[in-house]
Amino acid sequence: MAESAHGWQEDAPTSDQEVYRVYLVGDVGAVQTDGTDPVLGTLKKHLELVDERAAVVFLGDNLYCCGLPDSMDPGRADAEARLRAILGAVDHFSGRIVFVPGNHDWNSSRPGGLESVARQERYVESYLNRGDTFLPSDGYPGPAKVKLADGITLLAIDTEWYLTDQAKSFGDDGRNDIRERDDLLTGLAEEIRDEEDERLLIVGHHPLMSNGQHGGHARARDHLFPLTRFWKNAYVPLPLIGTLGVLYVRYLGVSEQDLAHVRYRRLSTALKRIFRDHERLVYAAGHEHSLQYFQSGKDLHPNHFVVSGAGSKSSHVAGGGDAIFTATGPGYSTIHYYGDGSTWLSFWRVAADGNDPIHVFRTRLHAAEQNYEPPAETGPGDPMDHPDYT
Repeated sequence: MAESAHGWQEDAPTSDQEVYRVYLVGDVGAVQTDGTDPVLGTLKKHLELVDERAAVVFLGDNLYCCGLPDSMDPGRADAEARLRAILGAVDHFSGRIVFVPGNHDWNSSRPGGLESVARQERYVESYLNRGDTFLPSDGYPGPAKVKLADGITLLAIDTEWYLTDQAKSFGDDGRNDIRERDDLLTGLAEEIRDEEDERLLIVGHHPLMSNGQHGGHARARDHLFPLTRFWKNAYVPLPLIGTLGVLYVRYLGVSEQDLAHVRYRRLSTALKRIFRDHERLVYAAGHEHSLQYFQSGKDLHPNHFVVSGAGSKSSHVAGGGDAIFTATGPGYSTIHYYGDGSTWLSFWRVAADGNDPIHVFRTRLHAAEQNYEPPAETGPGDPMDHPDYT
């Protein structure tokens, strides 16, 4: 945790008018299907505390290893069971539900990814029966816009669409004419300009900053036993090869799933450039199986980058560097929007027994505005109850 983040428990919202809340849960694709999954159980308890003034966003890699197979595939039954477990945890939630795809949903970036994403979209939307909940739709890159509340807008993008070389959707998506990779960036830049007065939440699968394994941050044992990254018990000492592998991931990237890969780096640089002029923007992603928070950009109005990919797996994450907060999972994060214009971020770690989550970090993203006019309609009743489980 960065020095500036110490003492976070004493830093709390001054407003008691919470007008909207977003739950960010990534990489849930390996959840347990017997009703005992701790993350799903805890999330369900959390969602029971809120009304329709909230949303839950699943940040991709919703099904390991390869998305939703076709009906004749021997892995179909297991994939359906995991997807039903996820959907069952949110089915009775009265707020907005959004799923975005990740690289594993695109058949692990292999041929057949577009079909896999289409199957998952049909299944999710048929089960929930709430219209467009899998976004962006039809294998397009987006952005897909969701008006969460007055003054609060979500834009969903499919970052794997940009990174993959496999078949994907092109043409008219109803909002943009998608002819090449960079049309995603052009459309997103236009949407962000149109929403300059909004508190804006961008969601996609791939993070733009990371202290995790895809960012080239390795465990000490990865230098000596590199095969354990892929096979849990493969303790074969290969010290030189291990160190070379770590350096390769950090500076070149093994695949387009690593931040150092030339295509990933191009996407990250372009998105940061697009984001930097918006004064109240948060980008949330999964991909890394950990919890992380970064700031970047202007000193007075930085952009905020959240990594919340610890929904069913936990991987190494380093502290230090540009990170303000990092933690291993399992867990998820929440963003809280208040009537005075302020926005706050919290991270929650989930106990193995699925009991009350542990509040491990909180910080203010956007300050209250002196002349801020709250939304005309903030929903019925009192401000949402949100017990502090610390």
